[in-house]
Amino acid sequence: MPKGSQMPRVSLVRKRSGSVYRAAAALLLAAIMLAGCAPGVEGPEAERVGELYFEAVKAGDYEAVAALYDRAVPRDALIAELTATRERYGELEGYTMTDLVSYIGSGVPSYTLKYKTRYANHHATETLLMQPGEDRKLYIKRNDFHVGGAR
Repeated sequence: MPKGSQMPRVSLVRKRSGSVYRAAAALLLAAIMLAGCAPGVEGPEAERVGELYFEAVKAGDYEAVAALYDRAVPRDALIAELTATRERYGELEGYTMTDLVSYIGSGVPSYTLKYKTRYANHHATETLLMQPGEDRKLYIKRNDFHVGGAR
């Protein structure tokens, strides 16, 4: 190169910083998504609550069932409904989980567990909707009960 001429400047820092910013943004986004996925609870916890629910129903321990529900669910009405279900369909004989779906809605993790249940007089499909409470424990919000055929 002739004296006094200069090589064109290439800013390696600028090129790197663009990819560094993109990588940092991708990591930050991943961290935010993972942090918001299910704060404090996971699918296995939902399965455990479902198991506790059906074992308590099977034993006729409706106070234990009521303790698994969100505080917003009226206890007396819930216990009356469980008693009426037992009188109408018989005792719970068995249950099998067929599906578990977890999702986030409005920043709150939710779990929907679907079960095939066998009562003394009928088959049913029951779907439990669960969400964490303020104490981060998982509570049942609702049970959708759909009766199948008579046995």
